[in-house]
Amino acid sequence: MTALKVAAIELARRGVAVFPCAVDGKVPLTPHGCLDASTDEAQITAWWTAEPAANIGIACGPSKLVVVDVDTRPDLDGQSSLALLEAELGRLPLTRRATTPSGGQHVYCKAPGEDVEIRNSAGKVGVGIDIRADGGYVISAPSICGGKPYAWSTKHSVAELPAPWIEVLRSKPPETWAFASRPPPKTNGKRAEAYYWSALNNEGEELARTPEGSRNHALNEFGFKLGTLVHLGLDEQLIRDMALWAMSQWSWTRGRPDRRKDQDTLARAVRDGKQNPRKWEL
Repeated sequence: MTALKVAAIELARRGVAVFPCAVDGKVPLTPHGCLDASTDEAQITAWWTAEPAANIGIACGPSKLVVVDVDTRPDLDGQSSLALLEAELGRLPLTRRATTPSGGQHVYCKAPGEDVEIRNSAGKVGVGIDIRADGGYVISAPSICGGKPYAWSTKHSVAELPAPWIEVLRSKPPETWAFASRPPPKTNGKRAEAYYWSALNNEGEELARTPEGSRNHALNEFGFKLGTLVHLGLDEQLIRDMALWAMSQWSWTRGRPDRRKDQDTLARAVRDGKQNPRKWEL
């Protein structure tokens, strides 16, 4: 039995819902991504028997987790952002933490009760800090990405998210989507990045306003348009996060549709868009 299979089963026994992701990568290997996550040992055994080197994805929602994803790259200092947040909100508790291949960290906390909703976000609370919650996922130790491992840096039990952090992270009806709070880069070398962030924000707000009866078409158009920008560096996880936020703004008179069908529609649309990359000149 591989170390990855053992780790996946151990997580499941602690109530953590897992699913397989690409070898040395983050792309889900299941048809519906984190929606297929399971704590069933037979299912997990089957997945890692089929692909013993599959990385481990943790679905945050069913695992009742909120993960503070602190990114560290030469151009992104999430650790400094975390220090500023902890100075303002109080330190995050002694809890389970993992180091990431880039030198960042994942800080695992318990999700608050069902009456408090925390959504996924990227760069909303600070530069280089993403939040993974219901509808999102993280890669777990001892997975490997880019030839480098994720590793547990503490073995503490997962602790409660402090109240001041909950207040900042909890979902509130926004005047504009959270990505608008991140100023787009202004240097010529970052024009493509500024362009796709603007497109992500605008398309998300448009999707959120789509009336009932037109939403499947709108979701397909949303995915296709943003898929054409993936080659510029737009992360597909950000596209999924934005779609989840937009769909969470919808109200229904005829019953909420199957979210898995929405995920399938989005995945196909993004794939088609990637095959038709939008031309871009610096």
